[in-house]
Amino acid sequence: MKTRNTFARLSITIILATLAYGGLVAASIQPATPSPVLTDFDPMKRDFAFGNSFKNDFIPAVDWTTGGLCGGMSYAMLDYYYSGVAVPLQPFPPANGTTLYNYLYQRQKESLLGDGLVSNVGKWMELRINPGGARNTEFFHWGLSAKKGERIDELKSFIDNGKPAVLGLYGIDGTADHQVVAIGYDMGRYKGDLGAHMEDFKILVADPNYPGTTRKLVPNVKGEYFEYVEGGGKKYRTYFVDQIYRVHQPPRITNGHFPDDGLVHEIILECYTGQDDLRGGNDNINLVVNLMDATQEVHKNINVNARWINNSHNYAEVVLDRPVKFERIANLTLNDTFTGGFNGDNWDLDSLHVYTWGNGFYNQVKSVENRTRFTGENKVLEVPINNIVAGPGEVKRLWFTVNTGSDDLRGVNDNLNVTIHFRDGKTQQITNANDGQRWVDNTSHQFQVDLNRAVKPDYITSIDFRTTFTGGAGGDNWNMDSMSVRAQGNQVDRIIASHGYKRFTGDDKFLSIPVTLAVAGKANKLELTFKTGDDDLRGGNDNLNVIVHFRGGRTQIVRNINGGQKWDNGSTHVQTFVLDQAVDPSDIVEIDLRTTFGGGAGGDNWNMSSVSIKAIGEGVDAEIFKHGFNRFTGDNGMLRLTNG
Repeated sequence: MKTRNTFARLSITIILATLAYGGLVAASIQPATPSPVLTDFDPMKRDFAFGNSFKNDFIPAVDWTTGGLCGGMSYAMLDYYYSGVAVPLQPFPPANGTTLYNYLYQRQKESLLGDGLVSNVGKWMELRINPGGARNTEFFHWGLSAKKGERIDELKSFIDNGKPAVLGLYGIDGTADHQVVAIGYDMGRYKGDLGAHMEDFKILVADPNYPGTTRKLVPNVKGEYFEYVEGGGKKYRTYFVDQIYRVHQPPRITNGHFPDDGLVHEIILECYTGQDDLRGGNDNINLVVNLMDATQEVHKNINVNARWINNSHNYAEVVLDRPVKFERIANLTLNDTFTGGFNGDNWDLDSLHVYTWGNGFYNQVKSVENRTRFTGENKVLEVPINNIVAGPGEVKRLWFTVNTGSDDLRGVNDNLNVTIHFRDGKTQQITNANDGQRWVDNTSHQFQVDLNRAVKPDYITSIDFRTTFTGGAGGDNWNMDSMSVRAQGNQVDRIIASHGYKRFTGDDKFLSIPVTLAVAGKANKLELTFKTGDDDLRGGNDNLNVIVHFRGGRTQIVRNINGGQKWDNGSTHVQTFVLDQAVDPSDIVEIDLRTTFGGGAGGDNWNMSSVSIKAIGEGVDAEIFKHGFNRFTGDNGMLRLTNG
């Protein structure tokens, strides 16, 4: 009995197992939901790394702008896909005027107008013939019909053959028309007959607005429009399949293919233009990259002569001449080329974001959110990147104090450039130190220069002033009465350079000021006091040079110490200049006063009543030369002062 029961239970178990197995088999052979049909276009590999955030200067003359390059990007994605050319790696949209932008813009036009024989204009125009929405259902159903020659049939003719297809999407309810690349479809349970399960239908697309992702476009049957499963609020009444696309050879963009060296190869500036555009043409923006070792890279015209439209983003791509470690970048300086005046350009830079780009990184390193207005008179924006740390006794900032005399520095195009020379032969240049501003008569102005590296004060050997005057009848002239330079840093705050009067003209634009620090008991400056008698020093082309003779035969020449100015009868003038090295006063053995008079009937003559020369330094204030009356003429143009 027990055996019989065991057998019965075993039999029942086998029967149940067999039924269960049969059920599994039956289930496994039921018709499965069709899988999506896909091409091998993978947006993660084939898409651009930037989104469709373009604003286009369509007709500049009437300020007609357009938004987006979705058609150009869609066509371009397929161009790169079919041609085998590597897709550009840059993670930022190309700026107006660059090679890649121009190519996308051209492809945008071709996505609408075709090659002149066929175009998509008729398809777009037909979708606008819809009085009062009377054709809403018709248009919506167009996108759901699989009949021969209709939308799903057209789509399948591409996808089933492994070919991605460009779609035109007709936007409604505030959604703009759009173009995307269809890379697959999924019918689900839908038969393409406008019957049941229309909601199952999906089109898989690569959308330029969402780079690197696959999105699913599905019908909203109740609302009679198409939308994304992933959301976003966009509504498209219908779509059409682009039949006019033809492969074009795209440009090879090689940026981004960097060696694995950890260095910054490019600096990218994301510039948001506000209410006033950057004109381009002759009105452009330059960039100076200042490095910690005082070297500089000057990159002119970073907007490549292109207009940057008001209320738009543009990315300026700056390829460094030499890749550097990020820590070596001290600061960036932007300056404009605007001419000023009534017709001069102005540009509102509402915000600026700075990125560094190298192998495996694209990092935002600085943001400037405060609006900067560039004009002919306000030309410079300095953007600090890394802090410079000054060790004990080192300086990292110079303060310049410049006094203007009786002839102003005009500004706008007539400006002052400064060059700082270091002992290792490197220089740091400051373009437009007056920032395009006018320095009016008899005023004092101060500006600061942050050094690209911290140095001992005596590591700075000289400072050059150079004006940008053009000369001629309308050229500027500037009387600089005096200047001084104060160095500040770690336990340092001292004057390191100074100079007296200098007249800058179109023919005399340059002044080099040696930096000779005071040393206890030694002189680093000479102060000369001249008194004129009853025949003046004319100035202009008739001026006075000074030649200092040092023990051992070395000389220092100071030309035109009167700065081209007239020294009137009975006047006194005090002129100071810096020696090119600190010396014991006794090492100055002779000083020559030499005039530049031409002689002849119209030549100048000058009666110098007296001259007194002091050596000045730390603990030194001594008269080392003096002389009484001397008449300088064209034939007697030199006086040598000697000790004893």
